[in-house]
Parts: sequence; C-alpha cells; structure tokens
Amino acid sequence: MANLEELIMQGKVKEQKFGGLQEKKRISKTKTGWKTESVSSFQTPEGRRFYSGTGQPRDLQMSADKAKMQARIKAASNPADSVTTDYYKKFKTK
Repeated sequence: MANLEELIMQGKVKEQKFGGLQEKKRISKTKTGWKTESVSSFQTPEGRRFYSGTGQPRDLQMSADKAKMQARIKAASNPADSVTTDYYKKFKTK
C-alpha cells in the first residue's frame, strides 16, 4: 500500500482549499491535556471528500497535528471512510 506522500506525488490525493477553508477543528481542554477534533477536505479521484480525525495528547499543537494527520491517513488508506458533506457543513467549531 502506498503512503500518503506517494499518493499525493502521483496525483491520486490532493489537499485542497474550498472557499478558503481546508479544515475545521474543535479544540477542548481535558483533564490530562487537549482534545482536537477536525474535519479536512481532500480532492480524490472520486471527487471532493471530507475526513475526520481526533488527537488527544497533552500538548495543544500536537493534538491539532495528530487530528489532521489522522484525517490524512484515512484519505490515503481508506477513501471510503469519509464523512458526508452535510456533516462537514454542520461541524461546529469552538
């Protein structure tokens, strides 16, 4: 199986901006650190798709990075694991 970088280089997965917004994220404080939930937009051979990710490390930036990376991995490894456009539109940020 190809990794994300290979798929991007081959043009099979492209990270895109739509309406100036490429990612929506929701950040909350937990007892042990931070939780970031994100939904990212990607252009795939089947069209635009949205993928969710969650990160929960102690560091705020690492939490955001982990959530975004999880969404990228889903886009590359399992394209059918996308969320609906309606879910993306209704995703509330804090």
